[in-house]
Amino acid sequence: MLPDPQAALKAEARIYAKSLWKSIEAMETKPAFPSNKACVNAENKMNAVNWMFIGELASYISNLVAARDLGLIAPEDASQRMARMLPAIAVLQQQARDKGAPGGLFLGSLNSTTGVPDGDVGVIENAWVATGLAMAKQAFPELAAQAGAILAQMRFDTMLHPTKQQFYINYNPATQQNSGSTYDLMSETRLISYAAIALGNVPRSQYFHLDRVPEWAERSIDQSKYRTYEGVRVYEASRSFGGQSFIPTWGGSVFETFAVPIMINEQKWGTNSWARSHPNMAKAQIQYGLDQFGYWGFSPATIPATGGYTEYGAPPLSVAGGYRPVGQRESTRAGPVVSPYSVLSLIEYEPEAVMDAMRKLITNFPALDHPTYGLMDSVDVQTGIVSNCALYLDNSLALGAVANYLTDGKLRGYVDKEWGHILQPLLEIEEFSIPAQP
Repeated sequence: MLPDPQAALKAEARIYAKSLWKSIEAMETKPAFPSNKACVNAENKMNAVNWMFIGELASYISNLVAARDLGLIAPEDASQRMARMLPAIAVLQQQARDKGAPGGLFLGSLNSTTGVPDGDVGVIENAWVATGLAMAKQAFPELAAQAGAILAQMRFDTMLHPTKQQFYINYNPATQQNSGSTYDLMSETRLISYAAIALGNVPRSQYFHLDRVPEWAERSIDQSKYRTYEGVRVYEASRSFGGQSFIPTWGGSVFETFAVPIMINEQKWGTNSWARSHPNMAKAQIQYGLDQFGYWGFSPATIPATGGYTEYGAPPLSVAGGYRPVGQRESTRAGPVVSPYSVLSLIEYEPEAVMDAMRKLITNFPALDHPTYGLMDSVDVQTGIVSNCALYLDNSLALGAVANYLTDGKLRGYVDKEWGHILQPLLEIEEFSIPAQP
C-alpha cells in the first residue's frame, strides 16, 4: 500500500480534533443538555451558560459519532450517551407540541439544567435537529427505531409559505402566527429544503424556489442564465472574486456555505453545481483574508473583547455588501476577527492552507488553544485579543469537518445512507453558471 501523501497533515488535524473534543466536553457539564457556550473566568475555571439552541442537539449527535469514529471515546460510551439523549429529545418534542408548536417541531431553546424548552419554533434550528436524527438512525442502528420515531413526526410543510414556496423563519406558539418573512437564499438555510424534501414533507420543486443570486442584486439580468427545474424557473447567476466563481451567501461568511456540507454530501451529489462552487468559494475565502489581513476565516463568532456575539464575513463573497470582517456591531468593532472553526471548516477543500493558517494562529495567539479547555472561539488578529469563550456549535462544526477529513467523509456518510437516495437525484439535475474545473 502506498503511503498517504497527507499523512503528516492528518496527524496534525487529529491533534486539533482532540483539542476540539476537550472544549466540547467542557460544555457538557449541565445535568440535562449541553451549553451553548462556556467561558474561562479569572480563576481559570470554565463556566458554562445554562441554555442552548435546539439545533445544537444535532451538534451533540454529530460530536458523539465523530468522537467514536476517531477513537476519542469508546463505542459503548457513545451508544450509552445516545441512548440517554434520545428519550430526552422525545420529551422535548412532546413539550413543544403541548405549548403549541406545529408539526412535531421543537421550540427554539432550552434550559441546560432543567431541560425545559422555550421560545419560538425556528425552522433552521429544526432542520439541524432533523439532520442529526437522520445521522443517529444510521450511526447507531440499535437506536434507529427511537431516532426514527422522533424524526417521523417532524413536518416542515407546516412552516411553508403557500405561495412563495419558501419556509417561514419562525412560528410564535403564543400568537399562533408565522413570521412575515421567509428564507429565500442558498445560505445555510438550504438545509431546511434538504430535510423537508428528504422527509417527504414538500416536493423537490421547493428547493428551486430559493434564489441562487436574487435578481434585485444584479446590475443587469443575463437572460441566458435562466433554467427550469421541476417546473420552476431559476436564475443561475453567480459571483466572482480573484478569478473564482461561486454561489454567494447573504453575509459572505464561511459558515453560511460550509456548515451544510459537513452533514450533506453536496460535493458528491451536485457534480455540476456545488462541486463547482464549493472549491472556488474556499479559495476565495482564503485569498480575501490573506490579501486584506494576512489571516482568513470569517464567520459569526464571539466578540473577543467582550464575550458577546456578532457576524463576521468577507463582503466581496456576499450577495450585496455582506458582513464586515471587523463585525456588524459598531460599538465593538476593532480589528478583523478570525475563528478557528471557520478555518477548519475548509479542511476537506484546502488541507495545506488550513493547517498553515492554524499553525500561524496558534503560534501568534497561543491563548487560542487553552491547555485545559481546548480551542477558544475567536481572535482579533489586529489587537491580539483572544476570546476566553468556546462555542458549542462552532467547535462542533470544526470537529465534524476534521472528522470527515480524517475518515474520508464517514460522518457525512451516515446522512447519505439515510437521505441520499432522495437528495442525490435532486442535486444531480442542477447546473450552476460556473465553469467546470479542467
